[in-house]
Amino acid sequence: MDTILVIAATIMVFLGFWELRSFVKDAMHRSVVAGELVEVLTSDDRIGDALGWPVTRSGAATGSVHRTSDGLRALLAIPIAGSIARGTLYVNALRSASWQFASVTLHLDPRRIELASHAKEMM
Repeated sequence: MDTILVIAATIMVFLGFWELRSFVKDAMHRSVVAGELVEVLTSDDRIGDALGWPVTRSGAATGSVHRTSDGLRALLAIPIAGSIARGTLYVNALRSASWQFASVTLHLDPRRIELASHAKEMM
């Protein structure tokens, strides 16, 4: 009986470690992609005009980044801040050779600014 408990506990620890590893890996991947997207998107003067320059990330991105047959798909909410305001970039993008944006919206409560729609290419 003790052997079964030890085996069960070992399996649970391994699965917990595996889930933690996946969580950390996903968070790091989101962070790298979010940084890249903010770098590309802040070339749009409307972001700096709305938030104040310089514009930087102000928190962890949430959402998903995954590989598809077409490239890398990012569906992210990225908190950003400038010298006068804070906001969140909502991004739906695909990267093959360059980023193609299905939609990008900057949310500044209560205002929203549509930055890109329908596969606008940047970078």
